[in-house]
Amino acid sequence: MVTIKDIAKAANVSIATVSRVVNNNGAVTDTTRNRVLKVISDLGYRPNANARALVKRQPQSLGLVIADWHGPFFSSLACGVEQVARERNASLLVSTGALQAETERAAIELLLEQQCKALVVHSKFLSDKELVALSREAPMVFINRYIPVLADRCVWLDNILGGQLMAEHLLALNHHKILLLNSNQAISDPTDRQKGIMMALNKAGVELPETHISSINPNFDGGEQAITQLLSKGTEFSAILAYNDAVACGAMAKLQDVGIDVPNDISIIGFDNTMMARYSRPALTSMEYPIQKMAQLAANLALDFASAELTTIANFSAVHHCFNPIVISRNSTIQKR
Repeated sequence: MVTIKDIAKAANVSIATVSRVVNNNGAVTDTTRNRVLKVISDLGYRPNANARALVKRQPQSLGLVIADWHGPFFSSLACGVEQVARERNASLLVSTGALQAETERAAIELLLEQQCKALVVHSKFLSDKELVALSREAPMVFINRYIPVLADRCVWLDNILGGQLMAEHLLALNHHKILLLNSNQAISDPTDRQKGIMMALNKAGVELPETHISSINPNFDGGEQAITQLLSKGTEFSAILAYNDAVACGAMAKLQDVGIDVPNDISIIGFDNTMMARYSRPALTSMEYPIQKMAQLAANLALDFASAELTTIANFSAVHHCFNPIVISRNSTIQKR
């Protein structure tokens, strides 16, 4: 079946341009319109009637690309976007990137084919160059990502500061033998957090040897398995810096299973401040990641960008929408005895 993507490729135009021609709205030159219409005729393209009817009934449609539906982080992100879409009477279409560049690209293209007026995109695997190119297809705002040339369309967290603050929290509690359970994903978040951690430790004159850094799957099982391996090697530590709350809770569960008390024997700090941090026992100290607020801002920016006149888009000010994490201190971290 011929798709709008096929038409765009054959006519050497963007998917958004094909959409404007098909729906007879938006500025398209006569030359481009005629070229697109000829390709449509030659390839026998038939626009989806249901999708076109939906677009005509709904003044605004917002697309969301997220990595997946698993875990509280992405559900909070989706809830934030959905709330704004509902408040602004926009339909919401969601596609998942599955933590792969090819799938992220396909997810974005799918939403463009569905003629979304604006997109909120959580992409960690596509390059800046490719995202800049895709952003020309439709108004896009990128969440948990900073692209310098699209700074006004990015909403992100300062992960370097987050790593620095979580390390400083443990240092203030007199912990010097520290274990880092970091993510093994090839994305910027774990790299930036480790950079911030090393800045704080180096400033305090505290060493973090390679034997005390584990790159693991960033989930409950990853934390549990890492602690199992480290305990079997006899690795000594008094505190754990965990990539996220799931890793922290997995590590904490394993420690408790073998009779090691948290926090009296080992202190643990997580990241994201999800619901599991509040309801774990002991309650988990964690870095606040205001992803729902960030998602609400991203959705509002995307819809504002979509409703702007083409002549004013270039005048959007390059405001930095950067959020700072903070330490939420609970019962899993105490002064080293």
